[in-house]
Amino acid sequence: MKINLRQLNGTVEEVEVNPDATVRDFKRQLKELQGCDDMTRELMVVDLFYNLEQLNDQKTLAEAGISAGAEVQILFGTMAPVECPNRKSAGVEELVVVKIPDSVTWIQDGAFRGCKSLVKVDIPNSVTSIGDYAFSDCSSLRRLTIPSSVAFVGHRAFENCSSLVEVQFSNPAESSMTSIKAGAFNNCQSLVQFTIPNSVTSIGCGAFSCCHSLAEMIIPNSVAHIGDLAFENCSSLEQVTIPESITCIGEDVFAGTRISTSQEAEVNQASCGKKSGAQGKKTCS
Repeated sequence: MKINLRQLNGTVEEVEVNPDATVRDFKRQLKELQGCDDMTRELMVVDLFYNLEQLNDQKTLAEAGISAGAEVQILFGTMAPVECPNRKSAGVEELVVVKIPDSVTWIQDGAFRGCKSLVKVDIPNSVTSIGDYAFSDCSSLRRLTIPSSVAFVGHRAFENCSSLVEVQFSNPAESSMTSIKAGAFNNCQSLVQFTIPNSVTSIGCGAFSCCHSLAEMIIPNSVAHIGDLAFENCSSLEQVTIPESITCIGEDVFAGTRISTSQEAEVNQASCGKKSGAQGKKTCS
């Protein structure tokens, strides 16, 4: 039978399919049609949707309700930008959904940087490291779940994800993360919820600066060090829990926030011994 495949750019193509083929086999067929090499096909992810529901790989097309003339939406994703002739012309920035394979243990520096259409990314428990700038400038990414296996999130990994509303950890009690690096969530202007897991001991320079929608932050007892400018210009931030575990707080951590005078006094008591007065505007390298 023939069905219609609608791609992200609106292109509709009529294709011949076997109604008794599984969704998984049909996805494999679609990968072959992309004309990529074997390695790229292994990294490529195909998601199919019918009537706004994602199709189950185990079902046949007929069991999934697909009949002649049906329109199925197709989304191509990948674990990282790859050289594929049919996708290169469209640009990796047009990725909308990315499902990273279970075989991946790290996401390289800048892997998805500037993917401005990226709305959803599934990170498996196999991933232990997210590189510098890995998802920076992904301005359509709205929600993120970081698995407990991730021990390292690089510098500015999610910087300028301006639509990012919520960041969760799949199992905070078992999180492997020990630090939030400099600028990791800088300028995530829509971020309203972020729960720091108890495994974190340090928050880097400018880690949450310019998160204008962030109103409250609970810092767990595990944290000992908060870097310069960590929450600078979080203009809605008016409540922060500072634990007794803090031994060192950098300069201008809460500059441009709504933190009360009494809480500023707590910050000063835990300062690292250096006072403002350095010439020029402080920045995070």
